[in-house]
Amino acid sequence: MPPKPPLDCSSFQHIPLVTEDGSYDDLAKETVLLERMRERAESYVRAFPWAPPIKAMLLAFGASEILALYLVRFEHAIEDTGDEELWVLVGDLPAMYFVTDHAERPSLALAVYCELAENWADAVLSNGDLSQVYPVAEPTRDRANILLTTTTFIRAKIIPDLE
Repeated sequence: MPPKPPLDCSSFQHIPLVTEDGSYDDLAKETVLLERMRERAESYVRAFPWAPPIKAMLLAFGASEILALYLVRFEHAIEDTGDEELWVLVGDLPAMYFVTDHAERPSLALAVYCELAENWADAVLSNGDLSQVYPVAEPTRDRANILLTTTTFIRAKIIPDLE
């Protein structure tokens, strides 16, 4: 099978740079926070033994330390899957990576995150089989309920703005 073409990043969020004199305005503060999120996302991906070297970390959507979605491009395909790109989400919620196959743009990637997180939360709350869902976090009812509240917010307030 021929490799998938890279995703189009032209609609991704652009962030301002810190000014040359090192001063901050509110937007530059956001840039610093998002840079920290990028470092978290990069560390998260690098922790997996299967991860090839990272070629680029592209911010698709970010909101301070709350949520940051990155498209990770690798220097070469992941050996077992052939994927050259993955979505990675970090923030004030469980970090997660997932393939780009059914999420060609940031709004769809956030919807995939919500679906995976909701499946996990539903399994936790119903004492279901956790081996059948994405391993999100330590399975507690409190975490599951908080995550459901968060995904409801993402679906209602963030995804529509990205579309």
